[in-house]
Amino acid sequence: MHQSYSPQHSATANVMAGDTQLESVDKFCYLGSYLSNTVTADCDVMSHIAKADNAFGQLQQRLWGEHHVVTGY
Repeated sequence: MHQSYSPQHSATANVMAGDTQLESVDKFCYLGSYLSNTVTADCDVMSHIAKADNAFGQLQQRLWGEHHVVTGY
């Protein structure tokens, strides 16, 4: 069975820790991945793309931009 769910809707829940209600947020980072209150993974995917872009940018500056680095054997 397949039931569609519109990504424009968000899920919320009241979570209690003892007598204190915890704050509800739209998204948060857990173990390097973003979890959100929508059913899409857009935020997580964009975060991973940005991290990869940053890593390749650092390689460009530190490794690929160096002409004296020898590649191969």
